[in-house]
Amino acid sequence: MIRSRRSFIAMVALLAIVLVACGSSGGSKAAKPADTSTTIGAAPSGTLVLGAEQDAACADWINKCAASSWGAWMMLYQTMPRVFDYARQDGVWSEVPSPMMASFPTVGTANGKQTITYTISDKAVWSDGQPITSADFKYTADQINTDKNVYDPTGYDKIESVDATNPKVAVVTLKEQYASWTQLFGSDYGVHPSHILEGKNRDKLMKDGYSWSGGPWIAKWQKGVSVTLTPNPNYYGTKPTIQKVIFKIIADTASEFQAFKAGEVLGIYPQPLPAAIAAIKGGVPNTKSIVNPETGTVEALFMNRTVPRLQVEC
Repeated sequence: MIRSRRSFIAMVALLAIVLVACGSSGGSKAAKPADTSTTIGAAPSGTLVLGAEQDAACADWINKCAASSWGAWMMLYQTMPRVFDYARQDGVWSEVPSPMMASFPTVGTANGKQTITYTISDKAVWSDGQPITSADFKYTADQINTDKNVYDPTGYDKIESVDATNPKVAVVTLKEQYASWTQLFGSDYGVHPSHILEGKNRDKLMKDGYSWSGGPWIAKWQKGVSVTLTPNPNYYGTKPTIQKVIFKIIADTASEFQAFKAGEVLGIYPQPLPAAIAAIKGGVPNTKSIVNPETGTVEALFMNRTVPRLQVEC
């Protein structure tokens, strides 16, 4: 799976097939990779163990190496604060300010150029207690625009400046009008902590995992084995209600099913392969399957028609 610019919507809506073990209690919406209307149970110990079909290549979200959807689901969206969350309102998926924000950003004009003003909540802090500030917005934009291996500079390359004079107000001036400005400081990157990373090698500090967070969870990554999420004690939004979420890396669908049947994981989200669908249709005792056709994510195949063999009329 490859991360897309809108892929963080996948946390709440996916074209998904999910198997969930029944009969346990407790739950956490933040840990669910699909339909938030259904509670996935945690074990009596307060630990939720899920199967993950793909590991992350790295955890430096600005770098090209961080293209794994699973890496984003397990770590990025759980630890990196962002401007917007998505919620379904009147049947439509809409952008709503995240807990990091004091209000919806405002769009204006200064000297004939588009400006976006982000007002940060006074409650928003990093896991070490330091406030999330406009300097973090400026640092994030600067890193994306100067990194030679950036995952995707779209939109950020239109940023002319970030005024961080007021610690709780970031004013972004764009070089030209940008209709998709709501994608900035959102799904792909979030906002990075300048007080931890400024002047240091960001990639070196983040690529193998990091101990800080600006989201509801703190992630501990053991490459090829698991990602363990524990609640961020300084989180300023709705706090997790279970003690721990463990994603076990099981890169083979057949092995994932075996782990699920053996009770090693409480839930799995397998690729919709024919064998997986057949296994689900065949029935797995004491489970609940969820098939959710609603998705805010769009995937497509784009062809380069400048290449002679692809110069065909549709």
